[in-house]
Amino acid sequence: MAKVFAEHKFPGIIGPVWLEEKLIPYGLGLYARFIAFTQLIIGYLLITWHYRKIASVALLPMLINILVVTISLQWRGTPYVLTFFILQLAFILWMDRNAFAHLLWKSNPEAQGIKITKWNHLLMWSGLILILFSIVISDNSLITAWSICAAGLSLGIAGIFITSERA
Repeated sequence: MAKVFAEHKFPGIIGPVWLEEKLIPYGLGLYARFIAFTQLIIGYLLITWHYRKIASVALLPMLINILVVTISLQWRGTPYVLTFFILQLAFILWMDRNAFAHLLWKSNPEAQGIKITKWNHLLMWSGLILILFSIVISDNSLITAWSICAAGLSLGIAGIFITSERA
């Protein structure tokens, strides 16, 4: 969020907020902005529970893509951190391998999904829209933007607690 908020005024935990400025001389400014928004959307989907598996699959090529850029630009340290994240993600994907087995083999009884209710969808997509809206208003009111972002995150997490039936 710090990468996309106005003047980077969002508490940043990971990743440099100056990434876009650093990549502009190489003609990669738009790429950096794309990666920032992709990280936001995939990160949000990872916490929504119902879409965490597809988000983890989407995260793998994104992390590898960032790794290749950091190696190409000869950044120190970042490739090691990204390699660690990729290994963690590979472990998560390995643990969920039965959920993806139907993509490789005919049928697998363990690959049954979860029936998602309309309330799950409403909460999840409303939360993502609020988070994206908070970026737009971060120029005008930082505290309001932070509050709207927190509300969006809360909606995404709340979707976990809506009762769903196994399909």
